[in-house]
Amino acid sequence: MAENDWIYVTDESDLSDGKMMPVYPLGVHVLLAKVDDLIYALSGKCVHMACPLYTGTLEGNILTCPCHDWRYNIKTGEFLDATELRLETYQMKSENGKLFIMLTKGEIIVKKVSMYTLSTCPWCRKQKSSFKTTIYHLTTLTTNLADEKTQSMIMNELDANGANGFPFVKIDKNVVHGYNPERYTALLDL
Repeated sequence: MAENDWIYVTDESDLSDGKMMPVYPLGVHVLLAKVDDLIYALSGKCVHMACPLYTGTLEGNILTCPCHDWRYNIKTGEFLDATELRLETYQMKSENGKLFIMLTKGEIIVKKVSMYTLSTCPWCRKQKSSFKTTIYHLTTLTTNLADEKTQSMIMNELDANGANGFPFVKIDKNVVHGYNPERYTALLDL
């Protein structure tokens, strides 16, 4: 990844004024907040105990952590009671209704994620859609639409891992059988 690479995170229409949403570009937990039609991007975890800030409250430019009421200025990331503490802030840009973020190299967490699905599986479609909004690099194979050689390879891998259903997800060296969003979240450190 080049130093000046912008990473797509979501469509601008997905974020309403006065609202927040989490995004996970390249595995980094980022909070987007929109106030007065300006979009801010900052670390998605409180500096106190890493609570997820997207479940907190946003009043004007003040973000309040849901766990212990720590308050931050979303423009600067500063903790209001001790300005030497702050959330990481990120550059944002909008192009053609798409939002992009700039990360620094030290923050990037690259995890190899592969997913085998079936075209008729509603849980596969749901998880695939979720991964598309949180994971930058994702390899998916739709088993029943693949060629015979690829189907055989997938079925052998499922058998070797004791899997009996779809979706079948590999995150680095970890395997998850079936739809299990809590396990995916834990393995991806989201």
